[in-house]
Amino acid sequence: ALFVEAVIHEVQNVWRVRVDPVTLDWVAAERLTTGSGPDESATVSPDGERMLFTVQRQSTRVWTFPLDAAAGRITGRGTPITPEDGRAEHSALSPDGRFAAVAMRRAGTARVELLLVDIDSNKSEVFAVDAISPAWSPDSRTLAYVLSRPDRPPPGEFALAARRVGGPE
Repeated sequence: ALFVEAVIHEVQNVWRVRVDPVTLDWVAAERLTTGSGPDESATVSPDGERMLFTVQRQSTRVWTFPLDAAAGRITGRGTPITPEDGRAEHSALSPDGRFAAVAMRRAGTARVELLLVDIDSNKSEVFAVDAISPAWSPDSRTLAYVLSRPDRPPPGEFALAARRVGGPE
């Protein structure tokens, strides 16, 4: 058998791959670790009785802090506005400062959710799926973004989409 680290749907786990000793063909693969990863640096003991591996936990979140721009100082405690169980990739603050649009990838899925977060209430909603690179209109009422269609043949398909807050795409 081979012990390998493989990434599937943004999650890196350790796998055991059975190999035919004559043809060296891969016969079957079994995932050994089931965390949100990355699980890496796997080492098997010489007697095959133990495996040691590293589990890394990380999150990339968007935070908001009260600010006195004139003095160039943060004036209070920060508040995270995105969940801990994902990776924030693109974000944009609305011109009126009330909303944040954040593209989030969650472990275990290839899907990207564009979250619309009300900063004062810290409530969020999924505004669009498979959407990145948000940009606000000057009046903070419309959000434009890049919509990907990963189900299309490579290299996929991309479109520019716009949606009013509270309205249809």
